[in-house]
Amino acid sequence: MFRWILDTRKLWREDFENEAKTHLDLLKPNERQAVLRYHFTKDRVLCLGSFLSKYAAVSRVTKLPWTSISLSRDAQHKPCYVPAHADGQRVQFNVSHQAGLVALVGVPGDGRQVGIDVTCVHERNERREIDDGGGFDKWVAGYAEVFSDAEVEDMSYNLPSLALADGRRILSSEELGGAARACRRHESLSVKLRDGKQTSISSDDIIDAKLRRFYTFWALKEAYVKLTGEALLADWLRLLEFRNVRAPRRRGGGGGVVVVEGNNNNNGSSSSSSSDGPWGESIRDIQAWFNGRLVTHVLLEVQAFEDEYIVATAVERLADDARAGENKVDDLFPPYEMMDLERETCCQLAVRLTLDPSHS
Repeated sequence: MFRWILDTRKLWREDFENEAKTHLDLLKPNERQAVLRYHFTKDRVLCLGSFLSKYAAVSRVTKLPWTSISLSRDAQHKPCYVPAHADGQRVQFNVSHQAGLVALVGVPGDGRQVGIDVTCVHERNERREIDDGGGFDKWVAGYAEVFSDAEVEDMSYNLPSLALADGRRILSSEELGGAARACRRHESLSVKLRDGKQTSISSDDIIDAKLRRFYTFWALKEAYVKLTGEALLADWLRLLEFRNVRAPRRRGGGGGVVVVEGNNNNNGSSSSSSSDGPWGESIRDIQAWFNGRLVTHVLLEVQAFEDEYIVATAVERLADDARAGENKVDDLFPPYEMMDLERETCCQLAVRLTLDPSHS
């Protein structure tokens, strides 16, 4: 299995059709039309990045040039690659894009379902919506068709921890106490620290932390639903609950990347590793419950990217995974790779020129 991030935030921003012409020409005519159908450049960029990521993923697994690849959809309308010949390699993958990032998870074969979602905290002006709408709990209640009553309650009035603005201390839920229930901004709140001292914190920090946790819930819900091939309009959405959810800490928020794995019947263990770069905390002990029962056949991970992004991955757990033990679980969440678009496309352009010199 593999996971990629393509950063398009600096690509094709001025004159899209001219700047992106080389990359557009790598697509099939109907795919180019799908990209250009979007009015706004940012949407065209993400759509093009999504297509390029899919082709690169299939090519990596099959070793085929892009010109020999036709992207398909399975019975659940999920993107995949179905080989033209019976002895070819099928590829399952899922893509998400938000605020300039394209995230992809791929797996060879057709036996394992996967889903991925990337969210960006504060991409929208949620703070104003929260202020104008009567508070954070009222804002979250606006998403009651997506989340269960328990999830809405949890997101509105609970906060597992809060990193103080100076970055030197993380307050636990016990230290936060009643302050965790704050739903309005611009309030000064008193909390009691472990050493018995009282200190004041701003409710703005509470609301921002709750927003980050809300988008963690959202990414998890999207990734799980995309694994199933459904959409957020699925009539069972409110039966799917996530528990033990905390937002992954940003890069540098606690000594490198910390991987936390629980024992939610997934044979998890705890480990940690340090890492430089854009990645923050990775969390794997989140539980999914469906209609009151713990889900054991889907593994979940959320990881922070830079300061505002959260990426969630959902992976179907097969019978052989349990017998393979913890190392197999680690294999299901390989480190993300930053996709080198120029390297990928240069190789394909060279192949294309070989096959058809008229494109030179």
